[in-house]
Amino acid sequence: MTFAASVIIPAHNEEAVIRQCLDSIVTQQGLDEFEVLVVCNGCTDQTAHIVTTEYPTVRLVESPMASKVAALNLGDVEATFFPKLFVDADVTLSPGCVRTLVEAMHDTAKPVAAPTVNFDPSKASWAAKQFHKIWRKSPYFTSGNLVGAGFYAISKDGRARFDEFPDLLADDMFIPMSFDPDERLSVDGCHFTPALARQVRDLVRIEVRRHTAVAQFHETFPDALDRSTDDAFAQGHGWLKDELSDPANWPGVAIYAGVKLWSRIAGHLRLRKDGTSEWTQDRSTRG
Repeated sequence: MTFAASVIIPAHNEEAVIRQCLDSIVTQQGLDEFEVLVVCNGCTDQTAHIVTTEYPTVRLVESPMASKVAALNLGDVEATFFPKLFVDADVTLSPGCVRTLVEAMHDTAKPVAAPTVNFDPSKASWAAKQFHKIWRKSPYFTSGNLVGAGFYAISKDGRARFDEFPDLLADDMFIPMSFDPDERLSVDGCHFTPALARQVRDLVRIEVRRHTAVAQFHETFPDALDRSTDDAFAQGHGWLKDELSDPANWPGVAIYAGVKLWSRIAGHLRLRKDGTSEWTQDRSTRG
């Protein structure tokens, strides 16, 4: 049986991380038809040069507009095969991940999928590690139907569900919310490792952006899936009570709750002042 895939990587000034991402992708084995596209959008650094000079099997697509959404749509048009895998430039894949994912989508006929998430907080400060320790236990990661957080794959049938990626701050919320929970596939046996914020101040900036993105999504799509029935996007933090039963978790719960609360307040203030905000990068993971 022939297995195919296109990997699309939006990249804006990613010279610090693009090598480790591509190294984990171009070495993937077991696919008969396989292409990798880096969509350099508004790059002013050496990202494009690195791709063209060091990765001859990778196709570079360039756009003058510094926009992740524009890069996603351009890469989507330029890509040849299905499923299409959309991968953030600061993500790394486990060996055999692409083949395992593609086979699982074929066997289950699921329209959208993602590998499981591997957390590596080794470069984070103590406080940031405590945050990540609790965050990884949230329903977003434990529900079993997570798709997003830096990597998702869409089948041909799944891609037919929408016209193009809308102008939103968080594409990795739009994609899973476009499918029912039982249509999403979290694939065991392969994983991806996203870059994690290293300092609490970086976490706050990320959470402010995330809060803004969620508010923008629900303003744009008021009739989206009922989050109360979707474990991956369940509202509230009732699950934190279970973590309080272990005193070793108390510092992490306090830091997690503090970051979330402050970010929500700051996000509301930003929305009232600016209406929205650009989805900027976490530069702490690119130093």
